Amino acid sequence: MHYIAIRWSSARLLTNNYRTLGRVVVSLFVALCICLLLASCDDNNKVSRFSRKIDKTTAPVTGRILVDGEPVERLRVTCEKASAGNESSLRSLGLTDAEGIVTFSTFEAGDGVPPGEYVLTFAWHDWDDYWKRHEGPDKLGDRYSDRKTSEHRLTVTEGETTDLGTIELSMK
Repeated sequence: MHYIAIRWSSARLLTNNYRTLGRVVVSLFVALCICLLLASCDDNNKVSRFSRKIDKTTAPVTGRILVDGEPVERLRVTCEKASAGNESSLRSLGLTDAEGIVTFSTFEAGDGVPPGEYVLTFAWHDWDDYWKRHEGPDKLGDRYSDRKTSEHRLTVTEGETTDLGTIELSMK
């Protein structure tokens, strides 16, 4: 009988320890969540410290891209900030249609490019209709894909349409 009382007492003590440990863990988790929530809000209750605020102002950019004098479809044109250096920055992407006309998108399809100074890079890969993406080697031989050596610049002004004119590229 004495043995049963000791075992029962030990089991009850163990159960109470697990309950206490569980309460401590839950309390610490809730406190951590509250701290993160408070740290992520500014005075206006807008999330700002963990996600940067981005000005989504864009302007239309038009232009035509030819390869060896012919328009090509799905040639990718990338606008990168001229002052970006090696760090990653916001990029605007454009794809040419069958006539070589490029349409740029930054935040949503066809919205244009934010105002600023840009370097243009070009790449032309095979298009995979199933996966809806470019694949394979660059048909331009990577001659126009390095922002450091690109000769093509773009200045976009807020409220104005920027015309690239016709840009001639070569496969040779």
